Amino acid sequence: MSVTRYLPILVAILCGPTPASAEPSTEAATEQVKVQLVASAAAVHPGDQIWIGVHQQIIPHWHTYWLNPGDSGLTTKIQYQLPAGSSVGEITWPTPSKIVLGPVVNYGYEEAVTLLSPLQVAADAPVGGELPISAKVKWLVCAEICIPQQAELALRLPVVAAGAAVGPGSTLVELAKASWPTASPWHAEVVAAADDTVKLRLSGADLAALREQPLWFYPEQWGPIAHGFQQQATVQDDAVEILLKAGDQPWRLGKRYAASSRSVPTVRQAAIKSARFGRP
Repeated sequence: MSVTRYLPILVAILCGPTPASAEPSTEAATEQVKVQLVASAAAVHPGDQIWIGVHQQIIPHWHTYWLNPGDSGLTTKIQYQLPAGSSVGEITWPTPSKIVLGPVVNYGYEEAVTLLSPLQVAADAPVGGELPISAKVKWLVCAEICIPQQAELALRLPVVAAGAAVGPGSTLVELAKASWPTASPWHAEVVAAADDTVKLRLSGADLAALREQPLWFYPEQWGPIAHGFQQQATVQDDAVEILLKAGDQPWRLGKRYAASSRSVPTVRQAAIKSARFGRP
């Protein structure tokens, strides 16, 4: 296990947690991060499904983390509380950036990010009442040091009768959706070799369009890939191969892991969890 994975986290623990706000509201702030609870609608009908999420506005030179933080860091966690019968699904993660700090390579977000989840409103939510939503958010924000922070946020959405207008929600929701991976028809497979190299191969039509674009593989699962390795991409007319290096928890040698492409920059399957491609 790499020591560098834990060093910035240890610094953060010594700094101690920083609460963003004593009283729950839709917004809270620390010196580095402003957080806001947002929804895709200003009101809801019983049985609706909407998007709910936490927007982070981050000061320059600092960053928070993706689902796989890389060599160090901690993933942002959001714990929602809702009335009985309503529920929230998993976060849909925007494609991250590669953040390099000396020998440490992290995956995360600079400037701003919105982490959205689907919210299912109870079918028997009382019309004329409100849907109270609260969220306890924990994140790690880093520059040369790392600081764990948290906030408690709250939002109340009116519950209106079927057919009544719900009104527009936060514009940040649609902006966040634009940062999600897009659909792809490509097939993917991963082959691990005895020399600690790993080849990720995409095959299908129209891959030649990627020839002039920089590509980077973002593994959604920590362990199989060495994050700091300088990846090498080769683009052919009908295939793309990216040369990687095995990480601290590599895949089985010589085994081919086949996958149908769910999205690009995402490719998902049980063994590799997911891969994301974007600019390095």
